[in-house]
Formats: sequence, structure tokens, C-alpha cells
Amino acid sequence: MAGDGQVLIIEELQPEGKLKMKAEAFINGYMR
Repeated sequence: MAGDGQVLIIEELQPEGKLKMKAEAFINGYMR
């Protein structure tokens, strides 16, 4: 899965919006 590490970094930076940021990061990593 591309963007896996990206998701982890975003989760640490934005724990409150974890689910939303995770979805965006997953989509970005998947499309690239």
C-alpha cells in the first residue's frame, strides 16, 4: 500500500481528525 507511512505521520500530527486525515492520505497514496 502506497502512503502507509504517510497515514501514520498524519495520525500523530492530527489525532483528533485521524479518520478524516487517514481517508485523505489513503486516497492520495492510492491515486499516486
